Amino acid sequence: MLVVNDQFPSPAIEANWGHTIEVTVVNNLIGPGEGFSIHWHGIRQIGTLWYDGAPSATQCPLAPGTSLTYSFTADAWGSSSWHSHHGAQYSAGVFGAIIIHGQVKIGN
Repeated sequence: MLVVNDQFPSPAIEANWGHTIEVTVVNNLIGPGEGFSIHWHGIRQIGTLWYDGAPSATQCPLAPGTSLTYSFTADAWGSSSWHSHHGAQYSAGVFGAIIIHGQVKIGN
């Protein structure tokens, strides 16, 4: 089992529509060390394609002992998910919800 921020299940990420989401990932996987990336469902990554998290397609996997700060705009509201997109890390517990709160209409 893998944990994120010392939590299992992994924490949800919440933001407001239009805000910037920043998530710093540190790859501490050892024995054996393997690459790591996170994919963000529901995020279109307009202007930040390199943060899509598909290893060897839009992003190189993070090597053990390295870190990366993902930074992108919450460009659509609703709920979706994020997960590791490398090896069996998803099934080992590296996944969670992403909730983006939309605009609130007051009155008619």
